[in-house]
Amino acid sequence: MTFAFRLALKYLRAPRKSLARFTTAAAVAGIAVGVAGLMIAQALSNGFADEIRKNILQSTPQITVSMTSGGEIFDWKKITNESKKNFENIRDIRPSAVESAALIGPNGTRFAVITVGGSEDGVTGGAPQIAVGEELAKETGASVGEQIDLVIFRNGEPERKRVRVEQVIKTGILELDRTRVEINELHFAQLTGQRKFVPTVLNIYVKDAFASSKTAGSLRETLGGGFTVSDWQTANEPLFSALAFERKVVFTIVLLIILIAALNITTTLALLVGERRLDIAVLRTCGATGKEISKTFLAEGAMIGAAGIAAGILIGASVISAANYFNLVTVPKEVYSISKLSLELSIYETLTIAAGAIIVCLAAAFLPAVKASGVKPLENLRRQ
Repeated sequence: MTFAFRLALKYLRAPRKSLARFTTAAAVAGIAVGVAGLMIAQALSNGFADEIRKNILQSTPQITVSMTSGGEIFDWKKITNESKKNFENIRDIRPSAVESAALIGPNGTRFAVITVGGSEDGVTGGAPQIAVGEELAKETGASVGEQIDLVIFRNGEPERKRVRVEQVIKTGILELDRTRVEINELHFAQLTGQRKFVPTVLNIYVKDAFASSKTAGSLRETLGGGFTVSDWQTANEPLFSALAFERKVVFTIVLLIILIAALNITTTLALLVGERRLDIAVLRTCGATGKEISKTFLAEGAMIGAAGIAAGILIGASVISAANYFNLVTVPKEVYSISKLSLELSIYETLTIAAGAIIVCLAAAFLPAVKASGVKPLENLRRQ
């Protein structure tokens, strides 16, 4: 243990005037609140982004391929076979099509988006079978086993078709659950009057979702200019950009709490320098250098900051654990597509917050430490 650190520890334990005690307590409390607030904000942001990302990856393909003209992909089998052969990251390719429609149920009519999924295996004859999003089913009153009407638009003209609800599905994404209607290839061809289903979209599922941008770029080069290739990260870039911006704003606001609390360290040490002028003069007379005096006050500021940081980490971790255990964090499902989320904070982020806070505390202690090193021993001893 160095001389400066031992002296700082002794000074921290020594009795102080009431004002210095108050400012010290305020500094520790402010830093603790700031660190805990940053931890909770980061954990909340991480949990929200992860939940949205998980729902997107579970409910939508990672890459989509379509004709730039919006037409049918007649050579889709060739594209599928070559893509699976040439790209290791591709796990599966499923032909699909998307059509706008209106679903007419007992309780009303709602806009719907027909998405083709599944194979041609299915019951032939009778009404085409569909699966309806949970929210869409609630709003229209559609229930499993019922026959309802579906209006599709072919060549600009509406066509009313009778369909049978076989399943109610839930994706976890509110906008999808409010509009989604799924149908297999055979029944889609039956619904639209096609002799055989031809896809307008190829849905590609990959092994590594975070490498989908690279795979999409390679596909784009391979297929050429007649195709539009989009990956899930590009398609949802506005959403994740908004989340990142919100995270930065919250981080900046909460950081201000730590900066304000750090000013209390400056005030505390400035008061202590005034109280200890005689002690500093004696130490300087006994051979202590100005550098050692500065280190003493820097060490004291670091200890005050460390106490606040430790308390903040303990508070933040406790709040995060309690929130996850009791499911305390709920959000409006109508706005965010999810109702509950878990708070997630990594050790790396915790260490980053702690390191940033201690740097702020040392910066706050710098000016009083410099002032202490400039105390002139003879002048202060002569006054006593």
